[in-house]
Parts: sequence; C-alpha cells; structure tokens
Amino acid sequence: MYEPFIYQLFNIVFTGLPIVLYGLFDYEVEKKTFLANGNHTLYAIGLTNALFTLRVFQMWVLAGCAQALFVFLTAFLANQAAPCDSSGRMYDFWPGGQNVYMVCIFMASFTILLMHHRYDYLCCTFIALCSFVYFPIVWIESTMSMFP
Repeated sequence: MYEPFIYQLFNIVFTGLPIVLYGLFDYEVEKKTFLANGNHTLYAIGLTNALFTLRVFQMWVLAGCAQALFVFLTAFLANQAAPCDSSGRMYDFWPGGQNVYMVCIFMASFTILLMHHRYDYLCCTFIALCSFVYFPIVWIESTMSMFP
C-alpha cells in the first residue's frame, strides 16, 4: 500500500523538520517581556492547567475526526467516481495508499501552520517545501529500477 522508502521519510522530512523549525523559531511573547522581573502571569496558564482541560482535549479529538474524514473523502471518494480509469486500470491499493499518504502529509503540514503564532516568510516557505518535496521524491523513485 505504501512505498517503504517514502514511508520512512514521513517522520524525518515531511513532518519532523517542520516541527523542529516550529520549536526553534515560533514564539508567542517577545523575549524581553518574557524575561522581565515580576512577570509571573505568563506562567499562570501552565500552573493552573488552563491549556489542557477536558474541553481542549475534546476539541483536539474532534479536529482529528474532521481530518480523518477529510483524508477519507479526498483520498478515496474523489478517486472512486468510476471503477476504472480511461485506460481500463482498476483503482487498487497502490494509488489509494499513495493518495492517503499525500493527503496525510499535507494535513500534518497544515496543522503545524495553524499552530504557529508568528508567520514569517522563512517558516512558511520551509514547511511548504517539506510538503511539496513529496512529488519530486515520488518522481525520482519511479524512475529508479530498484523500486517497483
């Protein structure tokens, strides 16, 4: 269903590098404000557990269900309009698996972009490149004889 080489790149290239970039360059509060004396209110949200409540958890589960529905609709139903394409080939596991994989890559990148507090040219470009590098990798892999 999935190509093993591309499957191994998911955690490294397609989602790992954007999360590292998010962790390094995204910040909600300026450094001077964060380090100022007597500014303990910034820590209150962690101490009072304000950002991890049952309601927040339920919203994340709902968002995950919505993303799963989107993956299902775009990857399977969009390609199932006819039992076969114009050349007579059936829609089987290989194209279905690659479609699911591609949609998952873009959904993960979109979720990372939604979590950002500061959007700048470098971060958005890098996340887009990490997502769109999927297409050249599939093309290069399809031209190599070692991959079926």
